[in-house]
Amino acid sequence: MKHLKMLVLAGTAALLAIAVGGGSASATVLCKTTANPCPAESKLLTGTKVEGTLPANVPATFESTDKETINIWCWESTFSFTTSNTGGASETVKASVTKWSWANCTTAKKMVPLKTGELEIHYLEGTGTGTLTGKNMEFTAESVLGSDCVYGTKGGTVHLGVTREPGALETKSQIEINAVFGKVSGSLCPEDARIGGRYIVNTPVPLYVAGS
Repeated sequence: MKHLKMLVLAGTAALLAIAVGGGSASATVLCKTTANPCPAESKLLTGTKVEGTLPANVPATFESTDKETINIWCWESTFSFTTSNTGGASETVKASVTKWSWANCTTAKKMVPLKTGELEIHYLEGTGTGTLTGKNMEFTAESVLGSDCVYGTKGGTVHLGVTREPGALETKSQIEINAVFGKVSGSLCPEDARIGGRYIVNTPVPLYVAGS
């Protein structure tokens, strides 16, 4: 009976730790290898610059929810960020987005980042990948009517997308963006817009996300 009571107390403590974000649930680091946990000598430290560009013939997109008011496809785009911490056993990796640019678009419509913002990387257990959460981001996109529609995180956070570890016979990771932003301002603009893009990580190579 005493043994059973101790097991119940231990289980309760574990659930409480998860509920308040304790334990290893938030453990995240960027790593040069697939090893997990990541060896100390393979961890990518504070100040690491990560940069991705689009693969050939695969556009990045900015579309309003009705896919008519705003429908911008761009064949050149760069997404880069610099880490502001290393991460570890009790924290995720945080970073400032240093560049998010679009060019060579299918229309002359405007697509301009006003605030590139910040992001966090959260390790997905049992993989070499992670999810991306963004905040303090804002963009202006021109509608087919010529008006400016501003979308952003509106003081909150958004799910930006995921990182993908290199596949078989590949050396480079990928960042897949699929994020919905709310309208900040603009007349005759839909309430939401989606940004999509698949970026090949050219720096650093290779790049993995590990638990710690």
